[in-house]
Amino acid sequence: MHEHLTTETQPARQDRSDELRRERLPSGTPAPSQAQRGDGARDKDGATGAAIGAFAGGIVGAGIGFLVGGPLGAFIGGGAGILGGAALGGLIGGAGGAGAAARNVVMNVTKLAGVSDTVSADVAQANVIFKQANVRVSTGKTETLSTATSQAILGPDNVLDDFTGSTLTAEETQLVTHNRAPGRITAYYVPAFVHPSVRGEAITPDDFGVPDPSVVVAANNHVPDTLAHELGHVLTNAGHDSDPSNLMAAGSIRNFTDTLTTSQISKIQKSPYVS
Repeated sequence: MHEHLTTETQPARQDRSDELRRERLPSGTPAPSQAQRGDGARDKDGATGAAIGAFAGGIVGAGIGFLVGGPLGAFIGGGAGILGGAALGGLIGGAGGAGAAARNVVMNVTKLAGVSDTVSADVAQANVIFKQANVRVSTGKTETLSTATSQAILGPDNVLDDFTGSTLTAEETQLVTHNRAPGRITAYYVPAFVHPSVRGEAITPDDFGVPDPSVVVAANNHVPDTLAHELGHVLTNAGHDSDPSNLMAAGSIRNFTDTLTTSQISKIQKSPYVS
């Protein structure tokens, strides 16, 4: 799947690999701050459980203490109940937070020589988006190819010859041999594509017969949700959506609201690349 600058509607599944999807260059979408990523969700769940446990434990302890020892017993029992309730509540809240923890997509990353390093910002934006599916993206093995190796892949024009049908180009075939791990997605950051308006592409097993999928990002003209969009192709194993507000809308119509449907969330959660 490519992102190009032509208008299209949602394609039939079997035609996805033959599409050239072009998208407009948006007027800059800021990368999210660390606070927007929701990294502390489990800690907050645990703290909430402790507070509730302390309150409940204090009430129960005070009641028992009053029955046994009157007002003084109520005071002592209440204090003990708060301490015990906080500990128990913390354990329960922490377990609940861990149970609700996001599932993970671990992605290897390969950068070709000379590309701008936006991986951290792109992953942060992907995590803001995929939080809708309770899924987090993290990076596994990361490498930067040497100038000689990058030139051997791209040739003297220093751009990636991208597919226009259902067969990978020689340059793509060589590119996707790098930094592989069984059962893992690899993201490749290249300077640009032969088609200059292309921002990214997804190379999936269903479309190209590869063992594991790849996503390729054009470092010179991608936008903050390009990586997430291409990962969306892999994780949903589907093409474009006709809703401009959807993450999987083609670049020509996507308005960067980046919502996910219930069906897409279900597919993402069931993806073999989510664990």
